[in-house]
Amino acid sequence: MRIKSIEIKNFKRFTDLTININDVDAKLVVMLGPNGSGKSSILDAFEQIGGRLKPGYEEDKSYLRKELEKEWDVNIISDLGTFSRASRPAKNLFYLRSSYRFDPDFRIDAIHQKDEIISDSIRPKKMISLDKRVQDNYERLVGTTVDSLYSGSKDSLSVPQLREELIGKVKTRMLRVFPDLVLESIGNPLIDGQFFFTKGVTRHFPYKNLSSGEKGAFDILLDLIVKTQEFNNSTIAIDEPELHMHSALQKALLKEFYELVPDTCQLWVATHSIGFIRGALDLLKSYPNKVVILNFSNIDFDQKQIIIPTSPTVQNIKDMFSVAVDDLSNMLVPARIAICEGSLKAPDNSLKKEFDTNVYNIIFQNEDILFISGDNKTTAQKSAELLFKILSQSGSIRGICSIVDRDDLTKEQVDEYIRKSPSQRILSRKTIENYLLDSEIIDLYCDQLGKEKEKVTSRLRDPDNDDAKGIQSAIMQQCEFPGNVDEFKITLAKYITPGTKIYAILKKDIGL
Repeated sequence: MRIKSIEIKNFKRFTDLTININDVDAKLVVMLGPNGSGKSSILDAFEQIGGRLKPGYEEDKSYLRKELEKEWDVNIISDLGTFSRASRPAKNLFYLRSSYRFDPDFRIDAIHQKDEIISDSIRPKKMISLDKRVQDNYERLVGTTVDSLYSGSKDSLSVPQLREELIGKVKTRMLRVFPDLVLESIGNPLIDGQFFFTKGVTRHFPYKNLSSGEKGAFDILLDLIVKTQEFNNSTIAIDEPELHMHSALQKALLKEFYELVPDTCQLWVATHSIGFIRGALDLLKSYPNKVVILNFSNIDFDQKQIIIPTSPTVQNIKDMFSVAVDDLSNMLVPARIAICEGSLKAPDNSLKKEFDTNVYNIIFQNEDILFISGDNKTTAQKSAELLFKILSQSGSIRGICSIVDRDDLTKEQVDEYIRKSPSQRILSRKTIENYLLDSEIIDLYCDQLGKEKEKVTSRLRDPDNDDAKGIQSAIMQQCEFPGNVDEFKITLAKYITPGTKIYAILKKDIGL
């Protein structure tokens, strides 16, 4: 099931909120925001609609209503229909995990009858409720194994194959998050029924001795493996899955969640942790049409609000990280800085001021890089070279480079510059104008504005080496652009987008 939009009124944190992700077929939705911003309230809305037909459903007016004298309302619009208090979804369409997960130890000496997975009877009824499912999933694993032995459904498997099928999935995924932790066995469910691991050189390491982070990751991975057998066309939501884990584990864990959840499901994750933010951004780059980030930060939910997916511009990424690290976000985002040519002395109202920087930041707004002006060519090169040395020796996570026009340098001269300083990036074309005024971009401009591109007879014949600045005014006039040359070139920069050949050439030139 894919949720397309949610409409919420007088519900917990929200007066009148709409979340709209209609245009994206998202498999992963990451809700980002500080404590108290309303992320968990969205999951409570899922429970109030998705849990109405499940055992133990409860409606606590003092917990759910923002204004007690008014009724609350939630409408969830999905590819399977619209669901509300009156139009209730089937039991298998929502599966939730609260952030209060704590199962420090368990030991089984008897197997009890279990209800069907789809009833979801031991779920937390509120996102403030304790969520304990490790023992339940242990018993379900054992029950599945016994059933397969006596039903004959697994007769074709050897004992090692059956054992691998029983615990192989969670074992493999735990190893990718914790490389030194191997799920060994499920013990004897009639004597010492619990999970055992090999950790380093230690064998038969019991579940109760795992760290809190290891338990948290194991709990959720195991739960998803067991429950997605039945919740396989569902919205699955996890509140703060990062508890007790450092950032590197968080990033790896989110990737496992994404791969583990069936493609027919939609996974919602509420977080404010740096590892999950970085993991979400990495997945967004890899699967741009399948991942959505919703930023709940700095929104006045006492007013009517609409939240739409956040685009991964440099500023938006910086805002995302500020949720996790506050002022330290300035040190973390972006990952790379490029120092460009561009006058710092022109008047503030002139487009000539920091022209190259503005062009690059327009073209590469969705890349993890920020362009700043270093005035003239020499200053840009020297500044980048000095900063590159300082930051590389201090262990900074940032990459520093300079980006300058090739101008009239020969290939041999370019190679010598780069050999002397690895922080150098020199364009393969003569100037930045040779990219902006390329025929591909001029044709795109004319096509989108309904102009006759055949009338543009002033063209770059040799795009790498022609004097683009010498014909830029003629091209602008033939394109019937109403402003000045600098405005024209800034406009053309917006047409250099992923998918154009010029974007690919320029991206390669600056080392992205």
